Amino acid sequence: MLRIPTLLLTASLCSFAVENDTQMSQILTLLDEVSEIATKKGMNVDYLPSVVTVIDADSLQASGAQNLSEALDLLPGIQVQISPMGYPMITVRGLKNPNAYLSDKIKLLIDGNGVNTETYGTAYHYMDFPLAMVERIELLRGPGSTIYGAGAFYGAVNVITKSGEGLTANKTYTSLGSYKYALGGATTYTDTGEWKIFADGYYQFSDKQIDIGDESSNPTQPYTNDVFDDFSIGMRAKKGNFELQARYKRNVVGNHYGFEGKLVPYPENDHENAHFFAQISYESALFSDWKVATKAAFNQHELDVTADLYLLSKINSNLQKNMTDFNLTATEGQRYSEHNSERSAEAEVTLLPSVPEGHDLQLTFGARHAWLIKDSFSNNLEDLIYDNWDYIVTHPDYPNFYYNGEPALNHDQTDTLLSHKVSRTNLYASLQELYAITDAIDLTLGVRIDNYSDFGTQPSSRAALVWRANDNMIFKLLYGSGFRAPSWVEAYANPHINFRAGDEDIKPEETHTYEAVAIYKPSMGQKVALNFFYADLKNVIDIEEEFLTETGYRNYDSRHSQGVEMEYFYRADTQHELYLNGTWQETTYILPEYYVEVDMPDVSDYMFKAMHIYRATANLSFGTTFRWYSATNQNEIFTDPYWGDRDTTVPIQRVWDETVTFKASPGSLIRLSVKNIFDDVIRDPSYYYRTENGVIREGRNFLLSYSQSF
Repeated sequence: MLRIPTLLLTASLCSFAVENDTQMSQILTLLDEVSEIATKKGMNVDYLPSVVTVIDADSLQASGAQNLSEALDLLPGIQVQISPMGYPMITVRGLKNPNAYLSDKIKLLIDGNGVNTETYGTAYHYMDFPLAMVERIELLRGPGSTIYGAGAFYGAVNVITKSGEGLTANKTYTSLGSYKYALGGATTYTDTGEWKIFADGYYQFSDKQIDIGDESSNPTQPYTNDVFDDFSIGMRAKKGNFELQARYKRNVVGNHYGFEGKLVPYPENDHENAHFFAQISYESALFSDWKVATKAAFNQHELDVTADLYLLSKINSNLQKNMTDFNLTATEGQRYSEHNSERSAEAEVTLLPSVPEGHDLQLTFGARHAWLIKDSFSNNLEDLIYDNWDYIVTHPDYPNFYYNGEPALNHDQTDTLLSHKVSRTNLYASLQELYAITDAIDLTLGVRIDNYSDFGTQPSSRAALVWRANDNMIFKLLYGSGFRAPSWVEAYANPHINFRAGDEDIKPEETHTYEAVAIYKPSMGQKVALNFFYADLKNVIDIEEEFLTETGYRNYDSRHSQGVEMEYFYRADTQHELYLNGTWQETTYILPEYYVEVDMPDVSDYMFKAMHIYRATANLSFGTTFRWYSATNQNEIFTDPYWGDRDTTVPIQRVWDETVTFKASPGSLIRLSVKNIFDDVIRDPSYYYRTENGVIREGRNFLLSYSQSF
């Protein structure tokens, strides 16, 4: 249900240099249907029955952000860190897995198509997607399972590309930056009369290596391996109510710090992801006054990884304990490789029936099937041990053999990551009702039922009350439940040395979240939003920390998160645009094996972020971003003397970025960004906390960009 919009003062306006009243009027007209992430229907974001932030990608670029992960890091309740495998981890409201680095708990959609994988449940392969290809980003915080099903657990992110938005402009982009970074790309548009065709493509690469000096465990390689090579092509074709879209993306990244953050970055190791999706959709009338929307989607994802786990000296030390005549001589160290490929197909029908005035009803039915098409895994240490198995088990010192009791060696040797060629079928149905109790009060109710072939039925529900008290005040009371299906690795992984085994009986994670929201708009150019939240999690999937156990993953009983998020938007004139947000969060979990409730490690309890754009003239603007994170919490496991009683906190982090944008002509922009302008030491938590105060990230760096519209 749409009502007369008031000014939505989000950073989605920041890309416009308002030069006259006519252009401002055009901008305000767009605000009626600014977001659909919370309902799948366009609605003024302030009226949505959820906590949603919508931000324009051009604004983010004008303030210095370059890609999707950097953009998300500017939003409230989100903390972005680098995993030991080298990809960004997105933590929402302090909820993460303290012992697992595969911890994506949000659903990522590109133009409405989900791109999270089933094997690992992650979508990190899109986090380097350049903002030059993006129109806007919609962030829903809190569970969104009644709309998006499994995976929309802590939140959902919908990235609207310029092709997906359907902009009628042709543009080229290019960027050069530190670490030999380069980007080239273009968006194009064609109108044949019947068909409207949009396309985009880019290629980017970097030879990024960060000097970690004496912290490296490999004296011959005192630099990280952050190199990457990435490209994507996408298209969208529209004829009437029919639409086809497709995208292919491939990226190759280095192993950053080495497996499990051991600070042994091997320059020849890399991780390759390739993702393809295609989706068709059609909207039509059903009967005389019903509407129906149908869509069908296909996804394929491939992962190819090679990584060194330990140096030869470390492996030989382990092998030779009480078996001094056993040496690893066939290879330089322990290395593993993994190659898997999965596919999924989904069909969905949404009915919009004719209902009495004041009601807005939406019924959705769908089916999704995912299956594994390739799975190979090798570990040269396992190969060596199995090749010499008869010698090892008959050796008089076998009882003291270092790997004696290793769960991976209690089975016949396997050459796959998963226990069998798994597949998963999901049938679902949902009902969403928005009822206008009065002209000022809306009640939204939603329920969804998912049935999975491998773990059964899972319900989700939500309720929202939105009250527009007057022209300046809006209040919301929200409840939502969500779930995350176990990834195939968590449920079906084979035991391998240095890898955890899955548990086929593991249950889906569940969350129940309660929110109270107040929005105050004192004028046409200002808005303040406060959101109080409390989340209760059950059956949380995390790594098992008991030694020599068969299972690597298990369900933990309870975790909690509570806090406050604040957002402030200012655009009272055409020169200044300001976006501020702050977060206080308190997240706790039950410490494994000790059954004591402690603070969630690796997250900051306080975060403050700011983005300001100052337009000195119609052709010149200055953008500033600032991010401040309090020190992370200690992981209480590592205060145990067994682990060495280490300090696992990361100190306070402060990052300033400055950007200058010059409009050289009506169609061309030149932009210079200086990131981390004060060259502060930036750190992220190290996996298993091997490095005091965390691992070093990049210092001051530069980016020069140019775009040309035709």
